[in-house]
Amino acid sequence: SEPVEASRGIITDRNGKVLVSNRSTYSLTFSTSLLKAGEDVNEAILRLVELCQEQQVAWVDNLPITQSAPFSYTLEGLGSIQRSRFLTYLLSLDAVKEPLGEYLLEHPELLETEDEEGNVTNPADDILSDPTLDDQQKGEKLAENLPSSALTEELLTDIGISAHTLVEIMRESFELPAIYSLNEARLVLGVRYELKLRSLVSTIPSYVMCEDIDTAFVSMLSDGNFSGAKVSASSVREYQTTYAAHILGYTTDILADRDDVDALLDQGYSLDDKIGRTGVEAAFEEYLRGKDGVRMVSTNADGKITGEYYSIEPVPGNTVELTIDLDLQKAVEDALAETITKMNQSDPDETRGGAAVVEQVGTGEILAIASYPTYDLSTWQRSDVYAQLSSDLAKPFWNRATSTPYAPGSP
Repeated sequence: SEPVEASRGIITDRNGKVLVSNRSTYSLTFSTSLLKAGEDVNEAILRLVELCQEQQVAWVDNLPITQSAPFSYTLEGLGSIQRSRFLTYLLSLDAVKEPLGEYLLEHPELLETEDEEGNVTNPADDILSDPTLDDQQKGEKLAENLPSSALTEELLTDIGISAHTLVEIMRESFELPAIYSLNEARLVLGVRYELKLRSLVSTIPSYVMCEDIDTAFVSMLSDGNFSGAKVSASSVREYQTTYAAHILGYTTDILADRDDVDALLDQGYSLDDKIGRTGVEAAFEEYLRGKDGVRMVSTNADGKITGEYYSIEPVPGNTVELTIDLDLQKAVEDALAETITKMNQSDPDETRGGAAVVEQVGTGEILAIASYPTYDLSTWQRSDVYAQLSSDLAKPFWNRATSTPYAPGSP
């Protein structure tokens, strides 16, 4: 039994011009359930990640430890959800949970949290005053109530769990062979960590390791007989225009700093799903998101597929038609960019931006929304492009048309 990804719905303008569609591609999934009896999971993972390295194919690895020795933590780059999942994993390790509990008995102030109104609460007060608990039990409860925001490299170092120490703890936990070098072990541990997370917070033991892989890489996987690996048809968002970025918005991985992951899992999402984060992608998520299907696959003793059928047919997402007129949107964005560029030439201001909205008289339908400066939805997630956009003082990601109280017609 395996899930079948449903195609996300497309987005068009009022005249039916496609703004966002999907491009068919392939993804690589790894699952221990695909291993034959007696096959070593660590060896299978090592072969696979070494192939990815060799072919320069990126794979998902959210373990916040550098990928080569000497190891150090990379907690600063984690979103709140990823940090919370890392803490969940650490608490599953007795070698970490016990010293963390002992440390928190001496530093209960680390459990303090402050809400939006400035009210400070600390669950440590009730835990420490509970006469039914001994010190070890109090320590365990303190660790379980530690806010993920308090999880820092300094804290882990103070309790004696350096990045190198954690690697050694994980090596023992996942029974990695002693012949693996530190760097080889770290590669395998990144995948074991992803699989373990899914067993802790989800019922799906497999994970999408690589997305948008090409046919050449697919052939290498098939010819090399990589155990545990499965190539599946997938799709990625394809943008048919460089305009309307702030309107259309984008999708990200479900774990990318969302506060409602548990609720989404209850709604049928998986940890490998994409979800609308901004703009139309977020506002119409329930319509654009399709319903994944289930395919039953039978194999013989040699692992060859002998038959397959859908037990549940996948249902593609709906088409969402906007009131936006793409031709008018282009004209408005170009005019806005030209105007602000001229203003900056005569009176330079690195923070200057602007917005324009065109409304249909009588109905109030929005025909165009422009915010300047803007960005390209097809390239913004590239690390070099994102770094440049993030450092731009004019804030290209900021939608001035909806988030700034400009007076109508103001200069």
